[in-house]
Parts: sequence; structure tokens; C-alpha cells
Amino acid sequence: MARGAARSIGGGALALWLAMAASPRDAAAQPAAEAVFEEGLRKFEAGQFAEACPRLEAAVTMTNRTAVGGMLLLAQCWEKIGRLASAWSLFREVAAMATQAGQEDRRQEAADGEARLAPRLHRIALNVSPELAAVPGLRILHEGVVVPREAWGVPFPADPGTARLRLEAPGRLPRERDVPIPTTAGATPVPLEGALEAEAAPAPPADGPPADAPSPPPESGLTGLGVAGLVVGGFGVVGMGVGVAIGVSAETPYDEAIAQCPQLVCQTAAEQDAVDDARGTGNLGTGVFVAGAVLTAVGGTLVVVDLVRDGAPPASGRASSRRLALRTSPAGATVTGSF
Repeated sequence: MARGAARSIGGGALALWLAMAASPRDAAAQPAAEAVFEEGLRKFEAGQFAEACPRLEAAVTMTNRTAVGGMLLLAQCWEKIGRLASAWSLFREVAAMATQAGQEDRRQEAADGEARLAPRLHRIALNVSPELAAVPGLRILHEGVVVPREAWGVPFPADPGTARLRLEAPGRLPRERDVPIPTTAGATPVPLEGALEAEAAPAPPADGPPADAPSPPPESGLTGLGVAGLVVGGFGVVGMGVGVAIGVSAETPYDEAIAQCPQLVCQTAAEQDAVDDARGTGNLGTGVFVAGAVLTAVGGTLVVVDLVRDGAPPASGRASSRRLALRTSPAGATVTGSF
């Protein structure tokens, strides 16, 4: 009978399959839908129902469920692979469409399929407890399709195998359940009890900056280079102090020696030696001071270079230009530059 139905659907170059109220979108889809349907029809006639059904279903979807002949063949294919509830429901839909279209042969064929499957169906009844039914916004889905609240507790056909139920509600954790459906006729009550658990409240923010806030940059510290600069600079400061002390200690003897030599002309060798000794002590103090200043400048330069190297890059992302210059003088030392 199924093969005869396939012949009646496939005859006439699919004229009945493509007999629909064609909108522009339908017309654009017809070439692809025809090719997919022809492949499904070929598989069906070869008895390869598991491969035929997906192609026929795709063709029905592509034509917006308007082709009566294609839907009738899909119902017959579902019957062949054991999807009895789906086939029975589609037979009913095709019978109504064929009646409206005045296609008596197809209406009769669909009605026969509906009557043939009705005694073989297995039905499930969703018995929802009052506690669960009271959950605001509760929805129960059977194979992804919402079961109306009016159908709760009313047995409805389900395909043999495993029926997937999903319970969901706003602000609640969804729950899923698989219900085994036998291949024999009958009815299975499915008790659904207990309220859905509430979704967990978001955790309060922990002390400190938000988790998505950027971490503060680590504080810059001196590396070995900077520490060495501090040590060198320390010695330089001490040297400068020693130089000043030597210079101060030489000032009085120098003044006294000069006083013995009017107009810087000494009369005796002893007086000239006293002037030379005082002048040498002063020069020593100056040399020690200059050396200390140089060490201080070098130490300061090392510290500055270390800090600049450890600092963050400029906001513009370009490498900074660093110029350092060391200037020394008897009065001290200075470091100048740009970063």
C-alpha cells in the first residue's frame, strides 16, 4: 500500500507535491525542495526508510508544510520506522488539509493511516503535583514542544523509545527526565513532583577590587644596580664630607702661613714650607671633595637608571627616550636628563 502511495505521489513529475499556494519565497525554494523530495522518494521506494525520512522531512520544511502529497509520504515513512505517534498526528493533519483542498483520495488515505495507527499507540499522562503546578511560569516540554497546561493529566501519544521531558520556570533550575515508551499499545502515567530549585543567588563581591578590575602595577623596587648606586653614592657623600673637613682644617694654617709672607713673598725657607704645606692640605681636601662628588653622582645615576628601567612604559606605547648627563664641579655634582 505504501509503495502504491509513493507511486501516486511521485507520478506526474511531482505535480501534486508542488501544488501549493506559491509565494515568492516558496517559488525560490521549489528547485531545492524538489531535488530533496525526489531523493527521499527514491530512498522510500527502495525500502531505505531510515535514509528517506530525514530527506522527506527536510522537503516538507522547505515548502512550509503546504504540500499535501509530501506530508502524506512523510507520515507513511514515519510509520515504517516506528514513529507511530508522529505518523498518526501527521495523518490527521494531512486529512484536514486534503479535505480543505478537495483532494478526496489523499484525505481517504490519510484517514486510513490514522485509523490504522490509533489502536497501536502508547500514551503518556503527565500527572503534575500541586506543589509543582504552583511554580510561577512553569513550562513542561515534550521533545522540545511545550505541553499546554490543559493537557496535563490527559494521555497523549508518544513515539516508542525514550521521551525527553524538560521542566523549566523563570528563576528556577531546569530539570530533565527521560521516560521509556514501549512499542506496545497502552498508557504510562508520569508523576511529576517537587518544586524546581531556585537558581543560586550571585555571590557577594569579595573585599578588595572587583575580580575583573585590572591588578595594580607592582611597586617599583631597586634591583642590584640600584643598590650598588646607593652604596657608591653613600661613599661619595662621606668623601665629600671628609674633603670639606680637610679643607676647613687647612684654612687656618694657610692664613697664618700667608701672614708671614707679605705679598706672597716669604723671607725664609721655613715660611715657604709652611705656605706650601697649608696649600697642599687644602688641595687634598678639594681633591677628596671632588672624588666624593663624582662617586655621589655615579651612585645617583645608577639609582635613576634602575628606577627608569623598572618603571611602566609610556601610555602611548612607544619606547621612552632616556638621556642622562653627569656634571661635576668643586661645588658638587648634578645629574640632568630626560625620560
